[in-house]
Amino acid sequence: GSQSVAETCPSAVSCATMCGLSYSCVACTLLVVPLAVCSVVNVFLAGPPLKTVVLSSNGGRYSASLPLVPSKQEILRLRASDGTARLTLLPEGEMTRFLLLTLYAEERTRSYEATALGMAAHGTLVPLAHSTARMGAASAELPVLQLPVLLQGYSEYELTVRSKGAERDPPPQLEFRLTYVPAAFSSVQAAVRLVLCVGVAATLLAYGAAMGGTAPDTAHFWVMSLLLLLLGLNDPLYAACLARGGDLTLQAASAWAEACFSALLLLFWLAHADSMSSSRGGESVAPLGCSAFWAPKLLAAGVFFLFAAPPPFGRTESESILAHYSGAGESVHE
Repeated sequence: GSQSVAETCPSAVSCATMCGLSYSCVACTLLVVPLAVCSVVNVFLAGPPLKTVVLSSNGGRYSASLPLVPSKQEILRLRASDGTARLTLLPEGEMTRFLLLTLYAEERTRSYEATALGMAAHGTLVPLAHSTARMGAASAELPVLQLPVLLQGYSEYELTVRSKGAERDPPPQLEFRLTYVPAAFSSVQAAVRLVLCVGVAATLLAYGAAMGGTAPDTAHFWVMSLLLLLLGLNDPLYAACLARGGDLTLQAASAWAEACFSALLLLFWLAHADSMSSSRGGESVAPLGCSAFWAPKLLAAGVFFLFAAPPPFGRTESESILAHYSGAGESVHE
């Protein structure tokens, strides 16, 4: 005959018992309130999340520089000669997180190659990114080439664009668009994340102290696990990464924490929904062993984790930049 979930999988019923209204409300609050706070702060304090510098060229040889107003600090130099354009970037105090170089050209039949180098100690140039493209009769509104570059703590970056096959005859018209996250926006994000991390840590300590004298159960495991990973989701390493001018290790750790939290939250809600529907009114259901209860949920959470995790499982950060980039920022220098 049929068995109830309580007879075949006690942990499932325990999950349903602990996933009452109070825990559901807490989980929703932990997600919605920080998002609402971040949205308000970003709108009124942080300023535009992206800035785009636009430089147009016409002719075989040209140069330009961009000072930062009002400090007059030079942040960009462009030099072009014989079909090769070099952009030297000095990001300190202005550019954070990543750079995205987009190239537009009137002549669509040439082949273009772009490379990004970081200047390490003693003047050593370290390769960071590379991109090539050959465009035929495409729309002039579409970019010829895009090169995303993660900032990795170097004081100077050099982006080189070459017109392949016509080194001595550069295209008549090129437009360079350099998009980056301004330092003012990143500083506000670091402050917001710090406040959220302090709030989550205080909640975690208060909950641990309150539950210290009780016997551990499934409810405690879920709440403690979600709070710990929520602390990672709020990215306590963001400020350190910002202070270092970019760090791949810290960014990867933050991405792993975000993927783990998202996968565990998905598993939590899947178990919550299934347990509540299975135990409603004490109705008898088809026999379910514990493995049958958890296996499909673990599979779904695992597949989600593989897509959300950073390399070697998920897509690279550069691919994520291109996938989420939707145009220029709100502030444009020409």
